[in-house]
Amino acid sequence: MSLHFKGQLMLGDYFAVNEAASDVSEQANEAIQWIVGHDRIRNVFTLNTEFMALFRRIRSRPSDPPRTVEEDAKTERTVSLAFMHYLQGTGDFVSRRQNKEMFEAQHPGDQKLVWTQMRTFGSVSHLANFAKLLLDLIANYRSFSDLKIKKTRLRNRLKTAKLEKMSKVGADIRTENIEVGLPHARANREVYDRTKVSGLLSVPRDREPTKEETGLASGKKEMDDALILHYKTKSDQLSWNIKAMFKKQAETAEEP
Repeated sequence: MSLHFKGQLMLGDYFAVNEAASDVSEQANEAIQWIVGHDRIRNVFTLNTEFMALFRRIRSRPSDPPRTVEEDAKTERTVSLAFMHYLQGTGDFVSRRQNKEMFEAQHPGDQKLVWTQMRTFGSVSHLANFAKLLLDLIANYRSFSDLKIKKTRLRNRLKTAKLEKMSKVGADIRTENIEVGLPHARANREVYDRTKVSGLLSVPRDREPTKEETGLASGKKEMDDALILHYKTKSDQLSWNIKAMFKKQAETAEEP
């Protein structure tokens, strides 16, 4: 059953019990057809549903003092109405739409400043606070889930309720730190200091033999002979060290 057909049935039932409203049946039917068939209105309602689901999820943390059900319902109605005004550019957002180009030219890309100023409007203050919170959170250099830190192999016994409590406490702490400006922009990291790279390359290791060690004169054959002699000497030294080690172990085992 289509939404349009359901609307017609609802109107039919309403007009059956309320004869005074029958004279506006044609106008009401046209309004329902326009709402159902208008893509922009459907998109507004869909976005509002998704946005309010996010708002409820983030606002689900208990407050101090605790909020009542009536307060939550009133706040959600206010935020929902303000969000739809924002999508359509109406209400308190009319002036923002009219001055958008000039503001963006003066403050390019500074959405946080926009919502900071909108907090002074009473009807959209809750929406502005929530938008500012989202901008503060997504502006971090690195965003990640901290559940992989809280629940590790050693903490595998933590239940969902405990993890939820720990995550909410951590989120509250990060939010307060962001509001007071404690986090700083994360700079690119370098493993080593640039001034110490040259020193790291001079660490003693199995380097190639120098001219003094090999006594090279000239010619490819002399170079090959010198390299063979160099590595043969090192191989013989290693073999001798291994034999000496096994000999010492055998002598130690024979001692009473």
